[in-house]
This record gives sequence, structure tokens and C-alpha cells, in this order.
Amino acid sequence: MKKLPLLLALVLTLTIMSCGQKNDNAKAHQSEQTNTHKEDIKLNDGKKWKVNEEMASHIEFSEELVKNYIKSGEKDYLNLARELNESKKNLVSSCTMKGEAHDNLHTWLHPYIGLLQKLEASKNENTAQETVLEIEEAFKTYRRYFE
Repeated sequence: MKKLPLLLALVLTLTIMSCGQKNDNAKAHQSEQTNTHKEDIKLNDGKKWKVNEEMASHIEFSEELVKNYIKSGEKDYLNLARELNESKKNLVSSCTMKGEAHDNLHTWLHPYIGLLQKLEASKNENTAQETVLEIEEAFKTYRRYFE
């Protein structure tokens, strides 16, 4: 039974990789980190990258979950983590983007997924709250580079 979370993590990783991203050792290591790697995301000749509607809707939904959680003063971070992870699964399964927009989105997405894992593994409200604020920052980074 303890192998199930590991198996699910493996399936998710393979799904992300099968989405077409070129992945080298540096990128693999990058996915384990929990910051947003703003310096690695590039604009599209000074403009924001377009995210397809299928994927953008899941990102916007997740962003609203976080905004509402913070605004309401909610404390059930495990429920938030479950909801965000479900939305992330839908996001990953809807990936049809290609090219540089896709690669830059994945540069944002990998650390975001790490933050969701960090939230889910939080041992107390204080740690969880710090992570929720990091997730909020990740969405701000998303908004700077994508539309």
C-alpha cells in the first residue's frame, strides 16, 4: 500500500515528460526544487506566452482556489492540497501545447508541482501557510509570463 503514492508520482512524472518536453539532467533536478525559477522563464519577444484554453482554465481554477483559501482565512490546508492536486492532474492531462510556449510553461509548472507536494507534506498550519504564500507567488510569476 505504501508503494501506491510512489507509483502515482512516477505516473505523473512520466505523463509530464510524455507531454513532449525535452528533459536533461539540469531540468530533472529543477523539477525537484520548489521555487519558481523566474530567471529561467523567458518572454516571447517581450510578450507573454499564450497558454491554450484547456490548460489555462485549470491554472485559473487553481489560482482562484488559493485566493479564496487566503481570503477566507481557511485552515484546512490538506483539503486545499487535494483540490490543487486534482486540478494539476487535469492540467497535465490537457497538455497539447508545443514549442517554446510549452517549454516555458513547464519551466513554471515543475516548481509549482513541487510546491503542491510541499503543501501536502506540511506537518502544521504554519508551515502550510508559508507554502500557500509561495504558491500564491508562483501564480504571480505565471501571470508575468503567460496569458
